[in-house]
Amino acid sequence: MTLPVCQVTATLVDPSGNPITGARITAKLTAPIVYGGVVIPLCEFGTTDSAGKCVLSLCPNGVVATPTTYSFEILPQGSIRPVYFHGITVPQVAAITLEALLGGSGSTTVWDDTAMWDDTKIWAEA
Repeated sequence: MTLPVCQVTATLVDPSGNPITGARITAKLTAPIVYGGVVIPLCEFGTTDSAGKCVLSLCPNGVVATPTTYSFEILPQGSIRPVYFHGITVPQVAAITLEALLGGSGSTTVWDDTAMWDDTKIWAEA
């Protein structure tokens, strides 16, 4: 049996459009998922590369009857204050961007002191 997986790609850039490298991205399920007798990992971790990209292989929330969501934590390298996004549902698709999961269409940008929405970007503390 093949486990269903959605490839979630996050792209982090600074206000000038330069990639943020070495940021740690964590996706954590709010409850365990058991699929076909296999327990899906509660957490998946990744680090952005030189292009500011990180890909996480996540189990879609709708594959089982148990209601679950993901919480995402983004912690830029050298920062002590992460930014959190809660209640995120990963759909049953092959691939999606983190930006689309959060309701935007642009890049996830690490910048400023608080998380605030700007039509196409997520602004967060560096």
